[in-house]
Amino acid sequence: ALLGSDAALTLVDALALRYRVKHKNIGAAAAEAFAAAAERAGVTAEALGDRVIPWLGFTPGQPRRLQAGGKTLEVRIGRDFKLHYTDAATRRKASLPGSVPADVKAEMRALAELLKEVVKGQLARLEVLMVRQYRWPAARWQELFLRHPVMVPFGVRLVWGSYRQGRLDGLFRALEDGALTDVNDDPVALPEDARVGIVHPLELDASAREAWLASLADYEITPPFPQLARPVVTPAPEAAGRKFHEELSGTSLNAMTFRGRAEKLGWRRGSVCD
Repeated sequence: ALLGSDAALTLVDALALRYRVKHKNIGAAAAEAFAAAAERAGVTAEALGDRVIPWLGFTPGQPRRLQAGGKTLEVRIGRDFKLHYTDAATRRKASLPGSVPADVKAEMRALAELLKEVVKGQLARLEVLMVRQYRWPAARWQELFLRHPVMVPFGVRLVWGSYRQGRLDGLFRALEDGALTDVNDDPVALPEDARVGIVHPLELDASAREAWLASLADYEITPPFPQLARPVVTPAPEAAGRKFHEELSGTSLNAMTFRGRAEKLGWRRGSVCD
């Protein structure tokens, strides 16, 4: 974290999430180091997490170009978070041809490994941000999920919500050309004053949830982590106003099992008291 580079801070942030349960001392140290880095930068930890996502040598909307035997190959990050190679005839290649110099092949292998680690960290991070109901200002969301080459695959594989005055105002998904559409494929205009977040299934009624699941299936889009299909528990209408849930009262469960499962889901044990 003291190095301060984007790649270093991205990995520190990923360690904080990866070791929330197993080797918690590592996760706690990483979280503390990342929070200290955010404080030094004068931003929140969430904003720093967005800022340090590495570009991996890419620029918005443009592929990287390689020379191979007098021909030019284009390199892009695909919707599957892997490097895709195409030639001038737009033929996709599964791997680099033999005419590519050895040093370039080594560079691409290292790039693929770094991309894999960055994506792994972002998968955990974005799922946590969904659960915490984090919202991005509309302009910042567009910069991050419509233009950042590493984050565009997340942008097109998730269902998003626009929020105004803290309330869900509309639902949409992003296309690879940057256009936004609703569940009926009609164009969506994102208000400048809106904030954007990853929609949690508890925010939708059954019909809206099923409609979006059907739409994603029609386009063969699989969310990068469980989103609308994730299991959720909703209280009965008569229980919605309660502060205590009593339906499981009297159920026996091993204390260590309970703690382990709760911590794995992101819950934290409070200070030990009598």
